[in-house]
Amino acid sequence: MPEPTPPPPAAHHPPSARPCLFPAGLVVDVRKTSDEGLPAAAVGWSVQYAQLGTGRFRGSWVGVHTASVQVGIEAWSLGMLKRGHAPRGCVTFLVPVGPASSVRLQGRPAVAGGVVVLFDGDELDYRSSGPARLVSISVDRAALDGHVRALLGRHLGELRLEGRLGGLRCNGACLVRLVRDLAARAAANPRLLRDSGLAARLERKVVEALFARFETPGTSEAPCRGRAVARKAEAWLRENLADPPTIAALCEVVNVSERTLHAAFRENLGTTPKAYLKTLRLNSAHHDLLRAGARTRVTDVALDWGFVHFGWFSQDYRRLFGETPSQTLHRARAEAARRGACETGPGSRTASSTSVADAYAI
Repeated sequence: MPEPTPPPPAAHHPPSARPCLFPAGLVVDVRKTSDEGLPAAAVGWSVQYAQLGTGRFRGSWVGVHTASVQVGIEAWSLGMLKRGHAPRGCVTFLVPVGPASSVRLQGRPAVAGGVVVLFDGDELDYRSSGPARLVSISVDRAALDGHVRALLGRHLGELRLEGRLGGLRCNGACLVRLVRDLAARAAANPRLLRDSGLAARLERKVVEALFARFETPGTSEAPCRGRAVARKAEAWLRENLADPPTIAALCEVVNVSERTLHAAFRENLGTTPKAYLKTLRLNSAHHDLLRAGARTRVTDVALDWGFVHFGWFSQDYRRLFGETPSQTLHRARAEAARRGACETGPGSRTASSTSVADAYAI
């Protein structure tokens, strides 16, 4: 009786590689004269901006990416509000650069050289009252844990439970130089950030810069009641921008007295509820005018956001943005006409109509 044919050996399938969080080799360097284009430049972020300082806006984002790390520098010429979420699957380190007295992170005044750490799902709340720069470093959680264990002999989770990450300090100016050096090197050598060995060494260098002063003990700060009041009131204001509530109605929503509400806003947002609401509504009108169609009128936009006195609206708008609503509208239409003319030209493609990935992939 013939022996049965043995079954074929099981095929060996190598373990699937973990998906890359970032487009390795992407270099982003954009300059903007309105905050409209900044969210698209920050790959993986989900954020919104509002102008808090008065005058014409100038902003920039410079960033580099390996498969596991995004390092970026963002700069603004005047006070800004930035709200939203950092890239998913990452631990994000935020380092304000410049006068710490003008910056609030997560509702608290920034500390010179201080590092704020956001874990996956944490919300970002950044505010500056004047020109500022912010270094952000987002690292894949597993990759970061490996670098931290190699550097400190500790697990990232242990450091978090012990509250040690709350006391991180680093040299912001050194981080700025490091990011700019990485961007220049990557632009000169397109393969630099896509080579896994080189990328790992660059990532380790970034993590070493963040943890260079790790000996500083961390302190755990419990969020105060005032911050919770301010955040709840702010969220409700954002949901009712087009129908401005009274201060009494806002106090009723958050169940506090008017005095407590004003104290919470002053301490955590650096302004009053009324002034903050006006700033948000003016920013919404500004964004609408920048995206206006051919038939859009300034008065329509003003009414959409609850401004019924057009003279005061124009005055407040000009004080905040450095130009009248009509000037913004005319500038937006001229820019739209220019883009339309470029797009209809034979084979034309300008930087303004090119996607970030197409323009800066190396």
